[in-house]
Amino acid sequence: MAAVPFKIAMRVVNSAGQVRSIPLTVSDVTTAFALFPSGGSELALSSLPSMITDMVYTAAGTDTSQLVVYINGVDSGIRIYNGTNLATTYNRQVQNAPIPIPAGALVRFTQLT
Repeated sequence: MAAVPFKIAMRVVNSAGQVRSIPLTVSDVTTAFALFPSGGSELALSSLPSMITDMVYTAAGTDTSQLVVYINGVDSGIRIYNGTNLATTYNRQVQNAPIPIPAGALVRFTQLT
């Protein structure tokens, strides 16, 4: 099947309780990066310690099944599975296991099959 791009709405809460919703565009191409609204592949989520508390996908993709989370250019070991974060999923993966992000850290997501 051909790769089908999709969107992700990512919810971030920092230690001051500020909430941001950040849209991502995902190409569904293996080893490609998810893109932030700026068109870039990395973003500092907050100058304070933060948590990614939810990621809601519009589709699960056809050629990729997961995202690798990189923090400050290092593979964190965290994998976000596309199918477990669909809008129709009752208990989404990231909702149940928020991802801690250090203050000022750059975050990047890489797509895998």
